[in-house]
Amino acid sequence: MRFTFVSALATATLALAQSSTELRISINPHPNVTRGFPGWAALPPPAPSQPATDTKRFTADLPISEARSRHPHRRRAAPHRFGTRVRAPQAVLAPPPRITQKCNIFVESETDYYGYLAPAFNGFGEYGVIQPHQNGSLEVSIAYRPSSPNKIEFLATNGPVDSYPYIGGITGFSSKGGDLGLGSFNYAYLGGTSQTPPKSPPVSADNSFSIMTSIPQDYESAIWGFDPETMAITVQWINSDRSAPATHLVYADDNNSALLLTGDVEEFQYTFDVSYPEVMLTCVPPPAASVRR
Repeated sequence: MRFTFVSALATATLALAQSSTELRISINPHPNVTRGFPGWAALPPPAPSQPATDTKRFTADLPISEARSRHPHRRRAAPHRFGTRVRAPQAVLAPPPRITQKCNIFVESETDYYGYLAPAFNGFGEYGVIQPHQNGSLEVSIAYRPSSPNKIEFLATNGPVDSYPYIGGITGFSSKGGDLGLGSFNYAYLGGTSQTPPKSPPVSADNSFSIMTSIPQDYESAIWGFDPETMAITVQWINSDRSAPATHLVYADDNNSALLLTGDVEEFQYTFDVSYPEVMLTCVPPPAASVRR
């Protein structure tokens, strides 16, 4: 009888352990989801970008395009017999010039120096592979205005794929939604994206994670801040209601090799049963890296 009771107890304990293992969630899907990915070289080139409207160009701090006549073949009328009426020119205030800064990205925590972000994705189309030396590491181009060096984009100049050249935030596979904040374990990857407008919440479109895994995830690209005095790089996620939660970077320093964004580090660590450290990013300029446009 004792043997039967002990056996039953052992069986129940094993079943509970297996159940706990099965219920444990992961930051990434099973690697099998990438089996159908043919490789970046096998994919068609990206579609040519469409000319931006003046509204979009103004939002992105780009120069307004020259005006074009709606009727280019229409002849101009003869001058008025009392002379040609001339309007006073309207003053156009040009925005201050932008500064372009080239950076290699150094990753560190309060206790460890990890190294430089490599120009490579991990197995799911996410940035987070790190190399020890600056030479050959990922290089990004940052265009910012000294008066407002935030809500800017990072353009990878030697990234792993040309189709998604911006380093943006991609909503996490196991997240309950696209919003970050205190009390939520939601997270986002850093991956290759296209452009999204500044202050924009996540948009639905292809990105490096969705292409490699065939799992659609939203993203946003204008998430970065840069301090030209300290060379510190910060990140700011925008929620669906356009609020800006405090955003932290953590490094999945296990076999995931991923840089992640979250609004609550402790809740994230507890939910996924991990001790991923919070990290800081620093811009380390290559030689002759800062030039004015």
